Amino acid sequence: MLSERIIVVNPNQDVLKNQEPFLREHEIIHFLRGKDFLLFWEKNADINLVLLDVSLSDVDAFELLHEVKSKNKDVFVIMTALGATKEMIVRALRSHADDFWDGPMDGPDLREKVDSALKNQEYHALRSRSRKQNIDRIKRFIQRNYQTATLDFISKELFLSSKYVSRMFSEKNGVSFREYKIQVKLKQAKDLLTNTSLRVSAIASELGYKKPEAFMRVFKRMTQKTPRQYRQETQV
Repeated sequence: MLSERIIVVNPNQDVLKNQEPFLREHEIIHFLRGKDFLLFWEKNADINLVLLDVSLSDVDAFELLHEVKSKNKDVFVIMTALGATKEMIVRALRSHADDFWDGPMDGPDLREKVDSALKNQEYHALRSRSRKQNIDRIKRFIQRNYQTATLDFISKELFLSSKYVSRMFSEKNGVSFREYKIQVKLKQAKDLLTNTSLRVSAIASELGYKKPEAFMRVFKRMTQKTPRQYRQETQV
């Protein structure tokens, strides 16, 4: 599954800490207040999934759900609660929640619930997405999975041929899929060289290179410096 933008609206400060380890490939944005989420929503319509907790204090969560659905009926909304009552579940369904979760939203159960929600809407959403939206999703996925992201995997997720995805990416992004992936790895390499004491071989492994020599060749080609030279210059 490609990287999706998931919104968590929950007043609990620690909820993101519990959820992120199980959703690493996705971009998760956490709002403590419903009003802040609405301000974000007005400018960022490309949202696939919202985890909306009933315990919000600044707005009525069910009214917020109704407003979200009235603006975009296709966004998948899971209402969450600890110790849900029958009245809560009924109100959520009447306000067009797609699912309701009674319990802590973390662990493998969270992963299964999110994967199921995203897959249920994936094929239909792809048909209405613009090229730019698909390119943005591909770029987010590469940024979060630069070690393992492959054109073949992404093409299958988009139900398109790898040749078509490669051409679409190059035309819309200005660089090839391979070069963009290298750019993402290069940015991460520079950060690790500057801000850590990791050995070059460990950095190469972190970036997904099986042999340090391959990483060093790419780094030298892109920067005209060896990783060691770059580290010496930036750490002075």
